[in-house]
Amino acid sequence: MYTFTLFRPEVLTTPVPCAILQSRGYTVCKLLERGASMQQSTVGQNAGLLSSFPFNRVIDTPRITLQPISREFIPDIHEGYTDKVAKFLYAQRCKKYSDTVKRIEFAIAQMEQGLQSNFQIRDNATGKFIGCANLQHSNNRPKPVFWLLEKWQRQGYGIEVFKALETYANQCLSYDFMVAVVAERNFPGIKILEKIGAKRMGHITLKKNEMGVQHTLRTYRMYNK
Repeated sequence: MYTFTLFRPEVLTTPVPCAILQSRGYTVCKLLERGASMQQSTVGQNAGLLSSFPFNRVIDTPRITLQPISREFIPDIHEGYTDKVAKFLYAQRCKKYSDTVKRIEFAIAQMEQGLQSNFQIRDNATGKFIGCANLQHSNNRPKPVFWLLEKWQRQGYGIEVFKALETYANQCLSYDFMVAVVAERNFPGIKILEKIGAKRMGHITLKKNEMGVQHTLRTYRMYNK
């Protein structure tokens, strides 16, 4: 079972049990991983949270927690988003710490406007930061992207992140399919998409990353079930 709880970055910085959240007047949403309808119950009053932050929820999975991104892990993000991690992604490593701060501030602003869902990923066993995930809401075709710290790769966490984002999108967004693009040389990324049943489209595209390096990209679709 995946548990979703409403989240406000400046109020909560770590996962909080649902019972405690309810006692504080938050809306708590519990969802089955697939095929469930969202059940909401509001206890007490917490004016403006649901309407002001409609997409900001904590996603608890068996091994990881996806929290709406906050300033808490800016140092970890700056250190962990290395050239190797960013190799096949558009956004590249920030050399200056101040540029990482600007990037996270932009992500928070996009999240609060309901344009994107931006998550920081934590390991449930240790509480440690292990990566970030992003879901753009544009054109009713959500676009999932994520990255993990090097030592947390190739352990099945990528599949878990994608399944969490898919469940989240199915329950919280209106769409026909999600679109994922992956570099043809990003074999681990391709393997993840194939394992979760994403459908490959016939066309390929060429796109340059933030530093001007060009990649050949495959496009996959994940249909709303």
